Amino acid sequence: MGLLGLQSIEYLSRDQTTCLTYVNIPSPNDYSFAIAVINVVSWLVNLLEINPSIENNSHPLLTHFSVHPCNLDEFFRLFSLVFNEWHQFWIDQKANIMQFEQLSKIFRAQMLIECQQWRPIQQGFSKQI
Repeated sequence: MGLLGLQSIEYLSRDQTTCLTYVNIPSPNDYSFAIAVINVVSWLVNLLEINPSIENNSHPLLTHFSVHPCNLDEFFRLFSLVFNEWHQFWIDQKANIMQFEQLSKIFRAQMLIECQQWRPIQQGFSKQI
């Protein structure tokens, strides 16, 4: 998740207000922003079976944003949506860092349900958890 993880952090940091929302979580509910980004990128890459070394991957879950085949911008848009859902899910759970693995399994299971039913991953999908 090296370069793709770093590019995803850079993508989120373009909007300073949004980025500050993610990094200014008071204890004990805080989490490592960079580690969370790398995890979400990993979840998406694994879920979508993307090979990050190939420039133009095509996947129906990525192309729901556009009629054009997936490109890196499409991935970042999906990543941003999923990261925001993860963040909201985390805050709603009033979680602490010791629950990261447990909650990430629950969150990923819901992502998988959405994908198996060929529903586009949309804002608010984590509310179904």
